[in-house]
Amino acid sequence: KILSVVSFWMPFRLRRTSSPFKHHRSNKFSYKRLFAIVVVGGLFQSRIVQSFVTPSARAHLTRTTRSLSRRMSNANGASSTTQQSATLPAPHKLNDVLFESIEDHQLTQKEQPFGRILDAGTGNHSLRWIGSLISRSSRIAGNGNDGNDDRMDDGTDTGVTSFTAITADETMRRNVVKEAERLGIAHCGEVVIGNWATTGDEPATLCKDQVYDTILADYLLGSVDGFAPFFQDRMFGRLKQHLKTDGTGRMYVVGLEPLPDSVGGPGDIIAKVRSVRDACILLARHRCYREYPVTWIQRNLKQHGFIVETTTKFPIVYSHGTILRQINVARSKLPLFDCRDTAASMGKQLDRLEEESKMVVEENGGRITLGFDYIVAARLPQD
Repeated sequence: KILSVVSFWMPFRLRRTSSPFKHHRSNKFSYKRLFAIVVVGGLFQSRIVQSFVTPSARAHLTRTTRSLSRRMSNANGASSTTQQSATLPAPHKLNDVLFESIEDHQLTQKEQPFGRILDAGTGNHSLRWIGSLISRSSRIAGNGNDGNDDRMDDGTDTGVTSFTAITADETMRRNVVKEAERLGIAHCGEVVIGNWATTGDEPATLCKDQVYDTILADYLLGSVDGFAPFFQDRMFGRLKQHLKTDGTGRMYVVGLEPLPDSVGGPGDIIAKVRSVRDACILLARHRCYREYPVTWIQRNLKQHGFIVETTTKFPIVYSHGTILRQINVARSKLPLFDCRDTAASMGKQLDRLEEESKMVVEENGGRITLGFDYIVAARLPQD
């Protein structure tokens, strides 16, 4: 409002004096007059604009104002009660080709709502996707729908009712809780720390007696080796207990096809970096992620009674920045080596790989394609 009023009045003053602010005492134009013009004009403009705003638009403006107020309150240490009573964020989609494929399968091909979602191995990225689904759902209790909600303007109601996000890492749990609060969806679900693995005859307590419409296993199998080694072959049997068996429940397994140890052509530099990165992780006495091929996923799902509906593959395109991030993961492990000489030698090797990868990528137009991500959609037979 201020800018519009000033922009309307200032050209007239500039015709009278080259610098009204510099010579304000010697001119009839003054700061006090400008302030009065801005205040009166702003109030007048506000009343005029409001008279033309439709009720639905005013509702949208109210939600936006509340959202901005909530973010400002959060930045100043607002209580969790204030955050949980906030309205949902504006409807949006996450720009991610894998999650878009899941949405297409669930909402378009199967015409099923997502309902209750279990994020079986959560992280900030999967939570942002869930947040985007929630922002486009009409089924979240207490989201402020009053008949004028434009949440489904794109014609897609995701049908999310709640979410449960699981992680075995306390640091990740804290990060995900903060992300849920930042996204304004903390009141729509819960973030739980726990491990899917059970030993011997130990009863399973994680998500006990809970059943979900949708289960997301987003790169879950690859991370299991770091938290529950050798439990991978039992994971789908464990998650099976929590999926609806009326034919509407879906589980989506997202994974990375393991890279070969070596490959002909420019893609070999990526295989080299992967090998050295994993060597650094092991020398730091940490466990590497262990990815599984899509054929293993399909076979294991069928062994646990799942029906595999679709399998979709997505080729991976590497830039030098992508490769450099993996090199930097390896560098972060060097201070943890037992032997300083080994760390120094490995550091030099990583420097050489950085230079080599930059050269290879530039020679191939800035991009190298190798391997693929995959999504396997599965359900249980109808009771």
